[in-house]
Amino acid sequence: MALVEIKWEKSMDEVIESLKRNSNIEYIEPNYLRYFFSSNENLSTDDTHKGEQRSLEYIDWVDAYNLYSGVLKNQQPVVVAVVDNGVNYNHVDLSSSMRSPEECALRSWEDVVSWSCNHWYNFVWWDGFPLPNQWNHWTHVAWIVWAAINNGKWIVGINPHGKIAALKVWNSTSLSTYAEIQAIDFAINNWIKIINASFWAYWSWKVEYNAIKAYQESWWLFIVAAWNETINIDSWDEGDLIYPCAYELDNILCV
Repeated sequence: MALVEIKWEKSMDEVIESLKRNSNIEYIEPNYLRYFFSSNENLSTDDTHKGEQRSLEYIDWVDAYNLYSGVLKNQQPVVVAVVDNGVNYNHVDLSSSMRSPEECALRSWEDVVSWSCNHWYNFVWWDGFPLPNQWNHWTHVAWIVWAAINNGKWIVGINPHGKIAALKVWNSTSLSTYAEIQAIDFAINNWIKIINASFWAYWSWKVEYNAIKAYQESWWLFIVAAWNETINIDSWDEGDLIYPCAYELDNILCV
């Protein structure tokens, strides 16, 4: 590999086209640059590690944040149910992002009764403490999405004004279908319109399908994993499908 510095009398495209005619060159591409988030930032925050965040500029984070902080600032925060192995709700960058029961009382929907409104739950031990096991998969993911802004700590979340409803369904080694269904039902009863479920399996279950379908009938979004192997799942054979991603339900977003 060689790095070629060009004179600016010619454009980049002209130089590339000229060098392509050289049979000794296999291929040629510009020396593309990637930037830290801070290089394109036009919003000032005091989060100490924000300059180490990458890719937020590619999702127009600053524009989205400014929109939310402006015309949408009086809207209720988006609540997402995290169906996984728990969230460290004591984390300094997450504690303010956890959904609280008091917020539920501010809702205007008459069909949501106050006693059914909770901020989190542990469906493994059946208590109100969904802390993670020895691995912190969803604390990590929750941190990226909901980390507090302007608290002088760590990073900026993609949606720092959103709220987390942590629903723990994994024990130290496995996830039971029963716990999953209970968590989905919990989200329905607590009027949580988005579920994020980072799990998959090679088998389908009718009870799982029916639970997600019930969630669909409320016109709510169910986000699931598309495996971890960088494979186009749309090209898979019937026997290679993974679930719940492959259920033919309109509310499933497979990522």
